[in-house]
Amino acid sequence: MFAFLNDQIKELLLSSASEKTFKKYDFLYMQGDDVSKAFVVSEGWVKISRINENGGECVVRVAAANESVGEDEILSAKQYGFTAQVITPALIYQIPKSAYDMAYKIDKEAVKEAIEQDTQYSVTADNDIVTDPYIAMGRLVEFLMSIGDNRSRKEMIVNLPYDKHLVAARLLMTPETLSRCLKKLKDIGVEIKKNTIFVPDIHKLVKIAVR
Repeated sequence: MFAFLNDQIKELLLSSASEKTFKKYDFLYMQGDDVSKAFVVSEGWVKISRINENGGECVVRVAAANESVGEDEILSAKQYGFTAQVITPALIYQIPKSAYDMAYKIDKEAVKEAIEQDTQYSVTADNDIVTDPYIAMGRLVEFLMSIGDNRSRKEMIVNLPYDKHLVAARLLMTPETLSRCLKKLKDIGVEIKKNTIFVPDIHKLVKIAVR
């Protein structure tokens, strides 16, 4: 959102923000809670989910560093329509609804447009589930490279920060598509043990993503 705001509004929101450390499994808010804050992730990962009509959990997306949570509801709803739960230790900025209300009074159109732009991106991303196997593999390889320890430049160890079904949600693919991609990685010697992935040859990993 901040990318779409002028300096005055941006400064107002940032000056109202408070920084807080959250433990794994802490909730930022639950579906049905009164809207009181929006959040910006500085470090860590946050799962956004909702309860479906059958009473089960449906993971909508996984938010990472520099992504906002709850912002699309801060002016448009009285209650949160989703549940936001921290899935790794996280450092998160909290911005109270009162700051958004004040910003809205100063420049209504700018704030509305910024939130709409941010919401449009989230909605597009949430519904853009990848089905193309090459795109899926590219997303997975990019993700592994971004979080893996590849200091040796030849091999790499990746400790997944959360369960594979959440990795799938983060990469906007189904768990089945992720499983197929991981199976293909085993064909080039990648070893997978629970949430630890060992890549013996980074060059082969990158190569499989650009075929």
